[in-house]
Amino acid sequence: MKKSLLSAGILILSAITLQGGGLPQIGDFGEITEKNLHQQIYVMTGKMSLFTENLTWNKCGKFEVTKISKEQGKYDSVNESAFIGTSQNAAGKNIPGFPCKPNTTYEYSLDVKGNAPWIEFKGAEWNSPSAVYGFRRLKGTKYRPTGEWTNIKGKFTTGAKAVRASVWIQMWGSSQYTDPLPFKKGQYVLIDNIQIKEAASKSFNPASPAAAPKKEELTITKIITSADGKMTDFTVMGTGKTPAAATTAAVSSDKDGIILQIDCREPLKVTPAGDKGTWSGDTLEIFFGPKKADRQLSQFVIEPGGKVYTGRGISGGMKAEWKHEAVMNKDGWQVRLHIPFSTLGWDNPKPGDSIAFNIGRQRMAAREMSSWAAVKRGFHDVENFGRLLIGPYPDGMSREQFEKSQAEKQQAEKQKKWEKLAKSETIIAPVAMTGDFSIPYLPDAVFSPPENAVVNCAVNEQRNYPLAVMNNTDTAGEYLVLAEVPVPGRKIWHNGTPFPGITLRQGLRIRDNRTGKNAIYDPLVKMNEMGSFMIPPKECGLIWLDINTTGMKPGKIAGRIRVLRLNGKGKFTKAGPGWGNYNYDGSITDFPLTLNIRNIVLSQEPAIPGCYFCPPYNPQAQKDTRPDDSIFQLQYDAGMRIVMINVWDLKFPIGKDGKFIPEAPKAAKIIRYAHERGIRKFIVMYAAYHNFPDIYGKKRRAMWPEWVKTLGVFLRKNKVDPKDVQMEISDEPKQKMIPELIEAFKITAAQKTGIRLLCTLGFPRWSIEDMEKLAPYVDDWILYNGQYLGSSPAYRNFIRKVQARGGYVGHYSCSISVRASLLGVFRRNAWIGEYYQLNGNCVYQGLNGQFQPDWKGDPGIGLIHTYEKTGVPSIRLMAMRQGVNDVKYLAKLREIGKDSPEAQAFLKTAARRVMVTEAHDHAAADRVREEAAHLILKIQEQK
Repeated sequence: MKKSLLSAGILILSAITLQGGGLPQIGDFGEITEKNLHQQIYVMTGKMSLFTENLTWNKCGKFEVTKISKEQGKYDSVNESAFIGTSQNAAGKNIPGFPCKPNTTYEYSLDVKGNAPWIEFKGAEWNSPSAVYGFRRLKGTKYRPTGEWTNIKGKFTTGAKAVRASVWIQMWGSSQYTDPLPFKKGQYVLIDNIQIKEAASKSFNPASPAAAPKKEELTITKIITSADGKMTDFTVMGTGKTPAAATTAAVSSDKDGIILQIDCREPLKVTPAGDKGTWSGDTLEIFFGPKKADRQLSQFVIEPGGKVYTGRGISGGMKAEWKHEAVMNKDGWQVRLHIPFSTLGWDNPKPGDSIAFNIGRQRMAAREMSSWAAVKRGFHDVENFGRLLIGPYPDGMSREQFEKSQAEKQQAEKQKKWEKLAKSETIIAPVAMTGDFSIPYLPDAVFSPPENAVVNCAVNEQRNYPLAVMNNTDTAGEYLVLAEVPVPGRKIWHNGTPFPGITLRQGLRIRDNRTGKNAIYDPLVKMNEMGSFMIPPKECGLIWLDINTTGMKPGKIAGRIRVLRLNGKGKFTKAGPGWGNYNYDGSITDFPLTLNIRNIVLSQEPAIPGCYFCPPYNPQAQKDTRPDDSIFQLQYDAGMRIVMINVWDLKFPIGKDGKFIPEAPKAAKIIRYAHERGIRKFIVMYAAYHNFPDIYGKKRRAMWPEWVKTLGVFLRKNKVDPKDVQMEISDEPKQKMIPELIEAFKITAAQKTGIRLLCTLGFPRWSIEDMEKLAPYVDDWILYNGQYLGSSPAYRNFIRKVQARGGYVGHYSCSISVRASLLGVFRRNAWIGEYYQLNGNCVYQGLNGQFQPDWKGDPGIGLIHTYEKTGVPSIRLMAMRQGVNDVKYLAKLREIGKDSPEAQAFLKTAARRVMVTEAHDHAAADRVREEAAHLILKIQEQK
């Protein structure tokens, strides 16, 4: 789930843009048609088409296998290929490749998911301005797609004679090398968020002419006057194109408020909402920026039939006084509105005062959304609104002159800020925890750092607060980092006391796959005993504040993050008489940070229990010593309350009488360890029934019933209630196995051990009819969230029926890539359980079963990196943990807000906003969590 609907409307923000030099960029596929898709992507073989994902309506490209051929007359083969970017030859026909520069490195990035066995991405170049074939293959990568979106990055360098280049997409295979051929007709790869650019590092050095903003490159913000302002310059969301149907708005004001008359031309069909919700038809949405702290914006929505909605950008809507009327006719529909200043929270505006402003329109018949302001993240994107000026433009200026003058003023202010920052050797800025941590790491946040920060927490909360620390010099630096609270009365250069509740971690740069060609931040190790780390010149290091307020009292703690360059300037000079009276002149940068622990006490239990499909410690490390608790604690903090017992660790010995002996030392050790730490629930994995012959040999298959009975005895012997144990009979079985599965479940249930029998369904998706065939024999289910959730009402009804009879339904995500979406795959894992009202949140997998594989080989197998016995969290695990803490706020509000209509209304839409209506926004989960906190505090104050 990567993107979603804009505002409460139905269309997805999309963009097709060309960088300077004609480099293809398809940020989203929302407004692309089949025709202009092929103007962007040249298909040689195979099929490239538009595809819309279920639930989110996310549009993307779908590249399919269309043909299985015979190679050399005897080998099955597939060879489907396409090129990103097109040009035109002298005859005006499309040819593959975009105009390129010779001896130039290009970087590309795109999101990928699918069911094809593999896909390759390579650079390609042409030395001819018109040839289609005869291209040269450049550097590339091979990728095995999964059912979850993963970001793929690569780069290639053109030769001295190159005139065109492209990213070549290819699905190729032959049974000559891989028999049988793994490709099948109809297999596909989905592609989204395509970006190609020239490789260049960002510069922050004012000595470089390219470092500072150029004065002529102004960012113009639209400004309309209330002195009979006319607006016709609407554009299609995300594309900047002129809408197919015109919108004209006239704005004016009187002593009481704003007057709007808006004419919506509609050549197709005016679609009123009827009996459905306001956004089910055509709509106009008028937005104003906040003038009071009780809102993020002021929103006024009207549809052709006269239905209206008012909102404030946060849950609960807004009671507002405003006049409105809508009229439909053969040419379209018109509205007239009067919105009082008092409704906007705007007290007595005077000529020259202004307010953030925008108008958005939804055309249902054309599936088109347009906006007056150049918003980027949807209609609620206040930061990119235009402005409404009360009264005329000053000094007789035209609109264009006034907009330019304001842009020049902002540019001058920005220039001063850049110049000020450029003098700083070290820059510190908070960054999004679900952002891109690729190396070289230089996020945009460091170009506009805040002067301080406040982190709001509840009691018993664990929060992530990552910081980018930029080395703004020309040499590598070793930096000491401290999280501390200053000591009152002591000089600023004195060390403080340790900041309560904060553990400092640093990001490690590791390979993103086995080739080692790309690097990314993923492991988060505790700072070394010195608290220092190295940052290359003109790059950022990653510092991760691991905040834990468990058991702390409400209140504010004002402290700082102090960064000291050890190989930079540093000296003390005598300030005056007396002992210790010194000034300090050196490379110290302080980032003021306040931890605000609010009077909200969260449960230490997750709202929905989690399972990480792995043991609670590393059983391969130092087997004869007591396990290190760090691996268990990392999983526990991220919601793990169901511990896996590997079926191979339940290899009961066979006695002389031919019967199993209920002894399994490894499994017993895991049970004891979990019990000591309060865990009572377990899951036996993977595919116990189907792995049984591999464990004991095919000749002993008939002993399965006896083994099941022995397992029941073993559990009770180790003080485990069999009802607290799920046993996975089959793991991601195929539908053709139904008769065998039914028999396996019947035989297992007949042993009457009390163990709950579980089936895990993955990819490809089972039909609901086949699931119903198996359902009478299955107690619990775990469903791959990329296939079964949101696919159709029938699957949701199936889930509710299982739950109604006391069954457990969990979901799992399955990604082994460090480049999988931090937002979609990891942070939203807990939100998925909340949104679909499930019984368990699972992920494959927390810990790899082998000893230290992640440091030596593929780094993306587990969410916890291991070093001997010790666990090291990944950024992916921290994103999982953040989601678990997010939904604890909803659980708390559900607990105390049972009698609050406002709380109940909020809870009805909270998870949907994060998962669907605002899923495109990385800040949505933070925003919804803060709104929940606001309501919790409000309800507590009322009691």
